[in-house]
Amino acid sequence: MAQMILQSLFERSLELWIFQIFIHLILLNCFVSEVLAQTEISRSFFSPFSTDDNWKAYLAENSNHVTNCVTSSIFGGRFVFNSQTVITKTYILPPHYKIQFEFKFWRLDPWSSASYIFFINGQQEHSYDPYSITGDPICGSGTLGQIDQVSKEIPHTGNSAIIFIVSRQNSAYWGISDFKLQVLKCPLLCDYCDSIGACLKWYRVQTYFTTLTFANGQGWEKDKALFDNVVDCGFQYYGNFQITQVASINLNLNDPHTKLKLSFIFVCVEISVSVTIQVIGDIQLYLFAPPLTVVKFNDYQCGSYLKMTKVEIQGFPCTSTFMTISISTPSVTTTSVNTPYFGIRDFEVFSYQENKIQDYRLLHQADYILGIEGIFSQQYNCVVGCSNCIRDLCVECFSGWNFVTNFQECIPVCGDQLILFSEECDDGNMEPNDGCYKCKFSCPLNCASCKYGQCLFCDHHYQLIDKQCHFSCSYGDSNSFLKHDTSIQVGQYCQISNFLTNSYLQHIIINNNFKLEAHDIRCQIQSYGIFAYQYNQCEYRELENCFISVFNECQICINQFEKSFNGQCLPICNHGIYLIDEFLDNSLQIQLDDSFTCSRCQLECLECHNSYCFQCLKGWNLVDFKCEYECGDGKIALGSTEQCDDQNLDIGDGCYECKFECQYNCIFCSGHLQCAICQEYFEIKDKNCIPICGDGIVVEGLEICDDGNDIQYDGCHNCQYSCRENCQICDHQNCLDICDQGYYYLDNKCNSICGDSIVAFNEQCDE
Repeated sequence: MAQMILQSLFERSLELWIFQIFIHLILLNCFVSEVLAQTEISRSFFSPFSTDDNWKAYLAENSNHVTNCVTSSIFGGRFVFNSQTVITKTYILPPHYKIQFEFKFWRLDPWSSASYIFFINGQQEHSYDPYSITGDPICGSGTLGQIDQVSKEIPHTGNSAIIFIVSRQNSAYWGISDFKLQVLKCPLLCDYCDSIGACLKWYRVQTYFTTLTFANGQGWEKDKALFDNVVDCGFQYYGNFQITQVASINLNLNDPHTKLKLSFIFVCVEISVSVTIQVIGDIQLYLFAPPLTVVKFNDYQCGSYLKMTKVEIQGFPCTSTFMTISISTPSVTTTSVNTPYFGIRDFEVFSYQENKIQDYRLLHQADYILGIEGIFSQQYNCVVGCSNCIRDLCVECFSGWNFVTNFQECIPVCGDQLILFSEECDDGNMEPNDGCYKCKFSCPLNCASCKYGQCLFCDHHYQLIDKQCHFSCSYGDSNSFLKHDTSIQVGQYCQISNFLTNSYLQHIIINNNFKLEAHDIRCQIQSYGIFAYQYNQCEYRELENCFISVFNECQICINQFEKSFNGQCLPICNHGIYLIDEFLDNSLQIQLDDSFTCSRCQLECLECHNSYCFQCLKGWNLVDFKCEYECGDGKIALGSTEQCDDQNLDIGDGCYECKFECQYNCIFCSGHLQCAICQEYFEIKDKNCIPICGDGIVVEGLEICDDGNDIQYDGCHNCQYSCRENCQICDHQNCLDICDQGYYYLDNKCNSICGDSIVAFNEQCDE
């Protein structure tokens, strides 16, 4: 008996052990699949196409860069791209550890002893000599070539990929098609990972020149003086610096760290032989003459002998919060007769923070397996706030926490006057502008700047009294003028102080019944009134953070702000300036990277790095790192104005221009096209809008008449012409029956009507 029990226990233990191994393998497979997942960054020149897709072509023979080669269109072609031509495009990338690229190279002429070359950041990643004097007419008569399929995967890290494609073959035309760029990304919330995708504890804390375009030096100096020049070489870089000059930046490193890592792309022109690059911090960090390959020998845009390389200074010990980094070229060898220059872009600072606590709840949301190391040690981690955790899954939270079933996580209860985990404050209410809102510090109403919910100073026209901002009409400088929209909001106009501040503008406001918009003001002498001698100008709305504006469009932003793609002036990253709502909006949580480098993307963006979007919400398309929706693509973009999308522009099929198309005479309908509100003079019957019969209004085409009543035989009944009683055929009220009066037509004969007070021939009487 005991032996049977032991045998049974052994079998059950064996089954449980096998089951655990099976579960571990499933989790490991999920983890590996997630880490190794490819992310497509871009694809270009897949037929049919008609544009350059933001690629730049220099020294091409023709301004039209798209050629139809019968079976496919290509970027380039005969009498378009030759041995002098340079094509390039820059891509901003999320944190990654490998790049995959593929394209088709079209050789259109005989080729001998020369190569076409594919560069990424100045490094020659693919080179091939399609040596052949034969071929096929792959692009019409006159061509004699072949198509090469190129596909490679290479190790790569960094902020961007600057792609160049050139040909060294004289007297031969070429082109490309079917270009695709993919990356193998680091895990979510990881700034830097190793060659197999495992996240390392390096956090990107500062960046410079990491966008496609930039307008100034972002605080960098040339020979210890601010220098704001930007060079366009098909891509933008910060420069130029002569070989005797030094580029430098003062770094403020506030986060605790033990080591630093630096990386940047070094660019030089007119240096034909070699250059030694030197980087100095507290000590000499880098002194090396790397082997550089010439991307292009002749001057196509910014100089001859264009060369590039990525400089990466591996982790060096550092605990200081301030450091000056300088970059110079102490030794240069060149045969060029022109002045040599150098510049930089994609300058990134990483700090090693061994004890930094990551917000792992976001990782759970992305289905990452956090306890992967615990699979083999039989130890499992659990989320913060969890009181009962089974195999890395939370089933119950502590008091003061709410359990979110969908994400298997615990979040603090906001409003219970307990400050837990990520909560900054908890005042027990959900009232905005009282110093604490949604358990985050917030500024009181009309407060310009605050700290920990306490106002430091107020907006214009407000004074700080008892820690609150109270309205004031006090006269001060030119900023004291009270705008009309503010006047409406606070219910006070401050006319006297406005006269003292700007007499002309106040005069215009009074003479326009206090209605003032930028387009309402005209520079006409009759508008000046008694103040014409003093003021001779038009007033426009003041644009926020703008230094110079023309007709309500900002031309130049104030210091430390830059224009965004939609014309707003936003803070330059890493300059210590943030907009008020930059960290308070929960919908920006994913977009903000952990170093708070003010990455800002649209709310439709799911994955944002350095203000560039790489993944959008369902239904949105990623176009030039922005989320856009397109009516007619068959997808409904979440959060947009689209209600439907039937992929056509047909009127009357229930969906037109991506809006529910209601039935005729309906002005508002539901998703099932059931009308909720009809047009005037119509009512809903049987889910349709029909004219209201009896309202005395005739709806042309649907009603013949409407006498405002429901009386039969009065000439109009149910909004149709009706005959008098006992008349079957009539025109309005004129009876057209074939029988005489007193008779009605039935069964092909006239029958007398009994009771109509008319005595017919077969009636003796009729009362």
